Amino acid sequence: MKYIKYSLILLVFALASCDLGSEPAIEGTKLQAMCGEWWVQVYSGGENQDLGYHLITTSNTAENNETDLIVDDHGMLVDYKYPPLRVISKVNLGGLDF
Repeated sequence: MKYIKYSLILLVFALASCDLGSEPAIEGTKLQAMCGEWWVQVYSGGENQDLGYHLITTSNTAENNETDLIVDDHGMLVDYKYPPLRVISKVNLGGLDF
């Protein structure tokens, strides 16, 4: 009898805790066109430095505005005595540049 009572109480709580609300709308970020992974080459003075292709990641900030973009090079040039780059850059969304 004790197990039946506990089972009924558990069943009541399980059914009462079900969420019958609608799913939230998932929207894109304001800088969606500029966010992602990019494979880049290093140029200096207009000349390719023959360092190969390197991964750079761009993403929006927590504010989700149209002016700030996080740029991360994942330590691309650490082998060449440069510090890793992880900055928040101002962007021009119309020109897709930062």
